[in-house]
Amino acid sequence: MLRINLVPRLICVSLCLVPALGSSALKAQEAQIIISRTKSSVELFLAMPTQQALELLDMPQGLFLNEEGLVDFGAFRAGTVDAAGTLWQGVEAQIDGAQVSFEPMSLMLHPEEDKIPFETPWDGLTAVSVCATEGGTAPLDETRLYLAMIAYADQTQGDLTLKLAAAPKQPVPFNVHDFQGSAQTINGSLTLGNDRTLTLAGHKGIPFGKIVFAGLIATAALAWTWRSLARSAKMQSD
Repeated sequence: MLRINLVPRLICVSLCLVPALGSSALKAQEAQIIISRTKSSVELFLAMPTQQALELLDMPQGLFLNEEGLVDFGAFRAGTVDAAGTLWQGVEAQIDGAQVSFEPMSLMLHPEEDKIPFETPWDGLTAVSVCATEGGTAPLDETRLYLAMIAYADQTQGDLTLKLAAAPKQPVPFNVHDFQGSAQTINGSLTLGNDRTLTLAGHKGIPFGKIVFAGLIATAALAWTWRSLARSAKMQSD
């Protein structure tokens, strides 16, 4: 049985998890990806059933089990940066065909029944850095794995291709939430098949500043429309 030493690099703070605004609980057996792109970095968050994650990343099923064959959630409080790096080592990543190297941020296992929100980058950071339980144990098939990675690159807005370490036994659907800065620009789905590859469409032709500018224009237009309607209603009443 392979073991990973959970090195204390990321402090796990005991907080009460509450659903973030705009997020909903993760559905059972649903795999999700959150991408957060800035001008110089790409943050990647993955969430899926732990057994499924270990299969796709070509890791043994006993990786996170204690001597009793259970997941001990308390063991993850010491930090999991090295464990995240070990899980990711068989993944190949490219942006517009150029190889990029993702570095580990953290990973966490949570009970499936906790239904951690997972739709925004904030959800992703919360899932991997906060312990949802005060301890306890659970069978592996009753847990969900949350993994966070980051890559620094000159080009972050292109197509992101991930080739996982192993092919799934059957196609695996992924829900995708792709953010450019604080704005969500892509919300869709992908299916992982025998080619082991997921390609997440980039933001070509959408300069970073234009998303913010477009939001301001939309807000101004809405405000102008409401003012026009109010003036019209007032004139009719007069």
